Amino acid sequence: MDIAAEVRENRVGHSKAAAKRYRWSGTDRDATSHRQQQGEAFPDTPEMLAARTARLVQRNGLPVEAALEATRTEALDRPMMYERILGVARDLQAWSFLPRGVRAARTVARISVRENGREIPIGTGFLVSPRLLLTNHHVFPDAGVARSAVVEFDAQVTVDNTPEVSRRFVLAPDAFFVADQDLDFALVPVVPDSTGLPVGETFGWNRLSVQTGKLVIGEPVNIIGHPSGRLKEISIRENRLEARLDDFLQYQTDTEPGNSGSPVFNDQWEVTALHHSGVPRTDDRGRILRRDGQIWREGDGDDAVDWVSNEGVRVSVILKHLAALPLDDARLAFLTEMGPESGLQDIATVRSTATASPSADGRSATPPADEGTIPPAAIEPIPPSVGDGQAIPPSEDIRAVPPQDTRTVPPSQNTRSEPPSDDTRTVPPPEDSPSVPPPATRRSVPTPEDPRSVPPPESWRSVVPSQAGPPVEASVRATPLRTGAGLPAAPDAFGGAKHLVFLHGRGHEECNPEEVRRNWAAGLNCGLTRAGLATIVPADACFPFYGRRLVDAMRPLEALHRSPRVAVGDPVEAAAPAAGSTRRLYEQLIVEAAARAGLPPARATSLEGLSDAVHKGLSWLADTTDLDRLTIAAVFGDVAAYLDDRRVREAVLDCVLQDMPRSGHLVLVSHSLGTVVAMDLLTRLDPAVEVDLLVTAGSPLGLDSVFERLISGGPYRPDRVARWFNAWCPIDPVAIGCPLGDRWQDGPDEAPVVNATGRAHDIDEYLAHAEVAQEIGISLCSPAWTAPHA
Repeated sequence: MDIAAEVRENRVGHSKAAAKRYRWSGTDRDATSHRQQQGEAFPDTPEMLAARTARLVQRNGLPVEAALEATRTEALDRPMMYERILGVARDLQAWSFLPRGVRAARTVARISVRENGREIPIGTGFLVSPRLLLTNHHVFPDAGVARSAVVEFDAQVTVDNTPEVSRRFVLAPDAFFVADQDLDFALVPVVPDSTGLPVGETFGWNRLSVQTGKLVIGEPVNIIGHPSGRLKEISIRENRLEARLDDFLQYQTDTEPGNSGSPVFNDQWEVTALHHSGVPRTDDRGRILRRDGQIWREGDGDDAVDWVSNEGVRVSVILKHLAALPLDDARLAFLTEMGPESGLQDIATVRSTATASPSADGRSATPPADEGTIPPAAIEPIPPSVGDGQAIPPSEDIRAVPPQDTRTVPPSQNTRSEPPSDDTRTVPPPEDSPSVPPPATRRSVPTPEDPRSVPPPESWRSVVPSQAGPPVEASVRATPLRTGAGLPAAPDAFGGAKHLVFLHGRGHEECNPEEVRRNWAAGLNCGLTRAGLATIVPADACFPFYGRRLVDAMRPLEALHRSPRVAVGDPVEAAAPAAGSTRRLYEQLIVEAAARAGLPPARATSLEGLSDAVHKGLSWLADTTDLDRLTIAAVFGDVAAYLDDRRVREAVLDCVLQDMPRSGHLVLVSHSLGTVVAMDLLTRLDPAVEVDLLVTAGSPLGLDSVFERLISGGPYRPDRVARWFNAWCPIDPVAIGCPLGDRWQDGPDEAPVVNATGRAHDIDEYLAHAEVAQEIGISLCSPAWTAPHA
């Protein structure tokens, strides 16, 4: 049997299986249809509606203003609120919908096979990493078929509807090939171009996500592919998700057989499924029917089939299947290139930990690598021409990604819904990227809109490198490493009239305080530069360091597993304090934070129910914020230990007070657990200290379980603080109780900011925003002033 015939036969088999699942889901679809007739636009579960709404708002799939406008006219219960917000998101699209769709389309390729001297189109594929192409198992049933295939990118028309010159590549199934017949997917690398550049660096790639909340029943889907081998086409708008099965999605849309292997996108161009089959109408015996009601025969062609729906494989299911495969390290390296949202990088971390830790019998927990496996970097570039004699042009239009920008990711990661500032491409970072070093000599510029914006005093030391002494790296090498002690500010910092204090959060026990202070200063300097204000020298900031003191105080309690690398099991238990009131508070914090993030309340009240609620809450926070579950749990574990155990609290406060100024005007910038410490610290500062500004960032102070346990009680604005500014990110799980305005009486001025995905809780992300840094910069360079609330 020739390859094309085999593909057609496999496709028919999958169509029959899809038709059987379609019949099984008939009851659910009927219930869905009934709910839609009753006026429900999105007849999904409350949990899925909440998850989808949270993902839309937190990933900027819908502006916060539009979400608020959707709920402003009347009081709504949560299901109605979710429906209203989802309705706005469906009917109104940001202008970026179209260019993001164009960017997503570049990742899609036509797949053909060489057979009997000619090329026959057999399907569609799309890039899911810089190297890997995803398509159907029935397109690539084995490595041999993939070996004979050619993939064409840019097989499409131009804006003038003239054919564009396509770019042709071959595949490398001998280096890596994973396929599954039941889930109907195949994953194979594309050979780099003649310059050695991975194809994803030219055409972009889709970042697949294992998390929930990407689509609800009733929402539209968009499909890009090569139906019947034609040039690239797109199906948008009048397509709706009909049913969500365990492994598949069923949706109404117009596709043809060549769409096998196409990506199924939501309106934010996140891949939700791998399209694999149309769903034909069948009789009681499972035979495919034609449009005229007769039995379909092979020779009738696909156009004669009475198609009733379409079906795709859920990407989350594919990713979970990949995570469970017993791959050697070389093959696993391919999967880790798919990005952190895939969850596959966590598998690599666990694998490396298991490899480093021998099993009980002394043997490594990781199987030996297959000597025949080729690591990703070892795939040879394609020669200037392939077997059919057609040249494969090199990448002419891609510029290198600056290595110093640690936030840079491969281009066109289309499942992300961040605003353009975080929408990274293979071009130099934009002007507002936090990775761009701030100009050293920029001074503050007064603006008439803000009377507080005044030029800095001459005593504020310049940050011109020649005036700031030797390079930081050199001074660090010349200074013995400080271990455990805080860092005082330079005596003449800010003319000696102001004190800038950085109060860090958890997880710094193994850090070099000097390096952490430099990171804070770097983030702040980026924000100050954006705000047009003078930057600072790291040594001008006082940096109390309580990280090791916190761990030492908690160690007798055996409160935490300190390193994420040891948590290869349950993250709730890995970060849990010891049993008792601290453990109960820890669980309460997670459940409360998840509820504030939109998780419907748990119904169970038993101990088993509470444990289940904690696990569900942690998973909900991770899914809606894109942070690792263990990281989130560890923060709440430390907060619980600090608030519940008097010895821990006193040890931390005593440590911080040792380095605090005894007089003068204070600008206190705090983060995460440090914001809780800061609130307690305000009750113990020397009376001669005047607090001009308190900045809280990524704070859990919006949780009842937190502010009820503060020394000062709460939630009341601290009397001795002239001005309080709070910064929060909607995808920061620790700040999920924000904004604080509705929780704290006479609360802070505050601003929501958009931090990078995966770094939503990082302090340098917060400080790099102009609106945050401006508050600090203005307070440092102006005389003491009275708070508006005083």
